[in-house]
Amino acid sequence: MRDGTVQLHIHATEAPARHLEYGLGKSLYTKSWEVELDFEHQHLLGNGESLGLTVHRGTKDTEPSVRLRYADEKFGMEGGYDVELFIDFIGDKLEEI
Repeated sequence: MRDGTVQLHIHATEAPARHLEYGLGKSLYTKSWEVELDFEHQHLLGNGESLGLTVHRGTKDTEPSVRLRYADEKFGMEGGYDVELFIDFIGDKLEEI
Protein backbone atom coordinates (compact mmCIF):
# COMPACT_ATOMS: atom_id res chain seq x y z
CA MET A 1 0.00 0.00 0.00
CA ARG A 2 1.15 3.51 -0.63
CA ASP A 3 0.26 4.78 2.85
CA GLY A 4 2.65 2.35 4.60
CA THR A 5 -0.05 -0.05 5.88
CA VAL A 6 -0.15 -3.77 5.27
CA GLN A 7 -3.26 -5.73 4.39
CA LEU A 8 -3.69 -9.24 5.70
CA HIS A 9 -6.26 -11.56 4.12
CA ILE A 10 -7.06 -14.80 5.92
CA HIS A 11 -8.98 -17.51 4.10
CA ALA A 12 -10.06 -20.15 6.61
CA THR A 13 -12.33 -23.14 6.21
CA GLU A 14 -14.00 -25.04 8.99
CA ALA A 15 -13.38 -28.76 9.30
CA PRO A 16 -16.26 -30.99 8.19
CA ALA A 17 -18.94 -31.18 10.86
CA ARG A 18 -19.66 -34.87 10.23
CA HIS A 19 -17.50 -37.93 10.50
CA LEU A 20 -17.89 -41.69 10.32
CA GLU A 21 -15.48 -44.05 12.02
CA TYR A 22 -15.42 -47.82 11.95
CA GLY A 23 -13.39 -50.57 13.50
CA LEU A 24 -12.88 -54.31 13.56
CA GLY A 25 -11.22 -56.15 16.39
CA LYS A 26 -11.09 -59.29 18.46
CA SER A 27 -12.38 -59.26 22.04
CA LEU A 28 -9.95 -60.37 24.73
CA TYR A 29 -12.93 -61.33 26.90
CA THR A 30 -15.04 -63.44 24.50
CA LYS A 31 -12.34 -64.16 21.90
CA SER A 32 -14.85 -63.27 19.17
CA TRP A 33 -14.62 -60.74 16.35
CA GLU A 34 -16.39 -57.41 16.88
CA VAL A 35 -17.29 -54.52 14.62
CA GLU A 36 -18.16 -50.93 15.57
CA LEU A 37 -19.57 -48.01 13.58
CA ASP A 38 -19.54 -44.50 15.04
CA PHE A 39 -21.19 -41.47 13.40
CA GLU A 40 -21.14 -37.93 14.81
CA HIS A 41 -22.56 -34.66 13.52
CA GLN A 42 -21.11 -31.60 15.27
CA HIS A 43 -22.73 -28.16 15.07
CA LEU A 44 -26.05 -29.88 14.38
CA LEU A 45 -28.16 -26.72 14.74
CA GLY A 46 -25.30 -24.27 14.29
CA ASN A 47 -24.68 -23.50 17.96
CA GLY A 48 -22.31 -26.24 19.12
CA GLU A 49 -24.82 -29.07 19.42
CA SER A 50 -23.72 -32.57 18.46
CA LEU A 51 -25.55 -35.80 17.70
CA GLY A 52 -23.82 -39.17 17.67
CA LEU A 53 -24.74 -42.79 17.01
CA THR A 54 -22.58 -45.83 17.85
CA VAL A 55 -23.45 -49.41 16.91
CA HIS A 56 -21.30 -52.27 18.22
CA ARG A 57 -21.75 -55.99 17.60
CA GLY A 58 -19.69 -59.11 18.21
CA THR A 59 -20.06 -62.41 16.41
CA LYS A 60 -21.32 -64.05 19.63
CA ASP A 61 -23.75 -61.22 20.48
CA THR A 62 -27.42 -61.97 19.90
CA GLU A 63 -28.17 -58.23 19.59
CA PRO A 64 -26.10 -55.14 18.82
CA SER A 65 -25.25 -52.52 21.42
CA VAL A 66 -26.52 -49.08 20.37
CA ARG A 67 -25.78 -45.62 21.84
CA LEU A 68 -27.42 -42.34 20.81
CA ARG A 69 -25.86 -39.13 22.17
CA TYR A 70 -27.01 -35.51 22.08
CA ALA A 71 -24.92 -32.75 23.61
CA ASP A 72 -25.03 -28.97 23.75
CA GLU A 73 -21.81 -27.51 25.10
CA LYS A 74 -23.07 -23.89 25.01
CA PHE A 75 -19.51 -23.00 23.92
CA GLY A 76 -18.17 -23.37 27.47
CA MET A 77 -20.88 -21.27 29.12
CA GLU A 78 -23.15 -22.49 31.92
CA GLY A 79 -26.16 -24.60 31.00
CA GLY A 80 -24.59 -27.15 28.69
CA TYR A 81 -25.83 -30.73 28.81
CA ASP A 82 -25.15 -34.21 27.50
CA VAL A 83 -27.87 -36.85 27.05
CA GLU A 84 -27.21 -40.47 26.12
CA LEU A 85 -29.70 -43.26 25.39
CA PHE A 86 -28.31 -46.75 25.10
CA ILE A 87 -29.03 -50.44 25.01
CA ASP A 88 -26.03 -52.65 25.71
CA PHE A 89 -25.79 -56.36 25.07
CA ILE A 90 -24.17 -58.03 28.07
CA GLY A 91 -23.17 -61.64 27.62
CA ASP A 92 -20.58 -63.84 26.05
CA LYS A 93 -22.43 -66.75 24.46
CA LEU A 94 -25.57 -67.54 22.54
CA GLU A 95 -28.53 -68.94 24.43
CA GLU A 96 -30.46 -71.76 22.83
CA ILE A 97 -34.23 -71.49 23.04
